[in-house]
Amino acid sequence: MKRIRISELPECTSFKGLWTIGVDIFNKSVKVSLEYIQSVVDGMKSATKDATDAANSANSASQTANNAAQMAQNATSAAYTATKDAENAAAAAIDAKENCEEVIAAAGELEPLNLVPTAMTVEYPSNLLVGNMAENFIRATLAPASIKPNVLFLGDNKAVSVTPDGRITILASGVSIIHVIPTCNVALYKTIQIKVSKPTIRLVTLSSIRLTANGNFRFN
Repeated sequence: MKRIRISELPECTSFKGLWTIGVDIFNKSVKVSLEYIQSVVDGMKSATKDATDAANSANSASQTANNAAQMAQNATSAAYTATKDAENAAAAAIDAKENCEEVIAAAGELEPLNLVPTAMTVEYPSNLLVGNMAENFIRATLAPASIKPNVLFLGDNKAVSVTPDGRITILASGVSIIHVIPTCNVALYKTIQIKVSKPTIRLVTLSSIRLTANGNFRFN
């Protein structure tokens, strides 16, 4: 028999058809198929990969479930907040309704007592002169006669200013617009105009000046 070295043997890259020597559980010598061992190892690798993939899928499913649970919790919280807001809005609407009913009831009590005006007349000087020292007033009369004269005077303070009691103060030449408003029934308000002019000398003829009894100039 010719002996050869291992390095001289042909190369084998597969376990197919190869065997080795081993012992069984009874410590008896047996031949072992390397191909079978390779198939067992490959099966274990495949089972391990399947288990790993299943674990990854389970983790992904668990994360998805956690995200869904968080979204559900957020939706529940938003729904609770919306419910509270709706309840608050409903309570505010009820309060507003009750306040309106109280105002209507109060107005209904005032009307039989003739505390609400039904008409207003206004007297005022529509034309004034700069330098006029006389006292001038805007006078508002409300009907019925039992009504208290609660009236506001809102002016633009251009030509005249008006005090709360209707007293007129001349400021400059021009035109002022004043709103006369009864506080118990603003729908009756009136808007008036007062014109302030610079004084001119009154002439009898083109060549003579008209004077007062005291000898002062008579102004137009």
